[in-house]
Amino acid sequence: MRVLRLMALPLFALSLSVSITGCDQKNDTLQGNQNNMTAFIKKIAANKESEETQRYVGNLNGIEIKLTYYYKGDIVLRQISEHKILYKTLKANNKEEAQKMLSQVGEAYQGMPGLTERIDYY
Repeated sequence: MRVLRLMALPLFALSLSVSITGCDQKNDTLQGNQNNMTAFIKKIAANKESEETQRYVGNLNGIEIKLTYYYKGDIVLRQISEHKILYKTLKANNKEEAQKMLSQVGEAYQGMPGLTERIDYY
């Protein structure tokens, strides 16, 4: 239960960041079909604005969180979410214990289209 409580914020931040990538709600809603996706990509490519970056950094209960957004105008092109969590924050004694705790978290994100998830252990 304690591990779930500790992982709640990073999981919330990750799910929020994944949901934000689809936040352009002007007059063109994407319904997932290929024609709409092609039109959306052409719209972004035709946009004269240059790609910009915004980074947010925070620390919550020993978890270092970095969110980086790449965007043109009000369209988010991609987002990177990085979380640095010490083993002691997870109440893990070593890499193997941390891997056991976080393996289910990582598995939940595997196979999601457009999402790459990776956990590095040091």
